[in-house]
Amino acid sequence: MESIHLSAYDIVIAGIVVLFLARGIWLGMLRQVIPLLALYLGYLAASRYHDQLFPFLKNISDNPKVVFLAAYVITFALTYVVAFLFGKALGRVIQITITPWFDRILGAFLGLAKALILVILV
Repeated sequence: MESIHLSAYDIVIAGIVVLFLARGIWLGMLRQVIPLLALYLGYLAASRYHDQLFPFLKNISDNPKVVFLAAYVITFALTYVVAFLFGKALGRVIQITITPWFDRILGAFLGLAKALILVILV
């Protein structure tokens, strides 16, 4: 039987895949997806609606870039927190309806997908 020769690169890649897979099993799918969705929704809301907050913040600075940044950050933060809390509440409801082991299996697949994306990009 031939022995398998692994380079340091192969060992690092295998380690990354194992870590992401273990993290996916540990967290489950819901605890991985909810923060990602909250970030995405925060970005979308801040990109679309920061200009509606802009007039209320004109008094904080004469520099329009500072006012823009403040409006963007406030809109993003508020949307992120609301989406995250809604996702957590929804996650608790979903945990009641699906079994935890199924969530962890889906989390393992999601962790594996993240690892593969990272390995391909590197």
